[in-house]
Amino acid sequence: MGDEAEQALAAEFANVARRYLAVIDGRDGQSPEDFLVALHPLLCELTYRAAMLPDVEPEAERPTEDRMTQVEWNRLFQSLEALLGKYNLYWHVFDPVELDKDDPIYGGLADDLADIYWDVAAGLEPAAGSAEHIPAHVIWTWRFQFYSHWGFHALEATRAIHCHIGYHELDDSVLYGDDDEGDEEEGA
Repeated sequence: MGDEAEQALAAEFANVARRYLAVIDGRDGQSPEDFLVALHPLLCELTYRAAMLPDVEPEAERPTEDRMTQVEWNRLFQSLEALLGKYNLYWHVFDPVELDKDDPIYGGLADDLADIYWDVAAGLEPAAGSAEHIPAHVIWTWRFQFYSHWGFHALEATRAIHCHIGYHELDDSVLYGDDDEGDEEEGA
């Protein structure tokens, strides 16, 4: 794969990552239902774009990446936990290939979303610094973090949100608007 194609894939990932961060950062004032509905397709796209990142070699010397501090992560986590309320916790199997006596375990969307934010945000500043070239170490870090950490969080969060939307607590008015009355009159 050529450098131009690698850069295009990395730029597509960076664009979706920025949209993800914007939804998380714009959470104040949203209902948990609207927040989850907005995140569902975005997590799917973020996972897809991360899986498409090229396998590049990082430069020998990498500049230090800007990352949020643990205090900032804790604030984000607590804010997400408060927003999500009853939607936060879910059950999952940690490793579906190697079941052990401790499976299933519970997970939390607040933890998933904050960890994804933590890993995805790393490198976006260096990527934004040059509109034409995303450094190889940034692409490598995004891909590595996806396969070693946040990808698991994204898949579990997507599944939990999908279950909420598909057949649990979210009602159709959240997904399709409040125009259900007109449907009844038309015989739908």
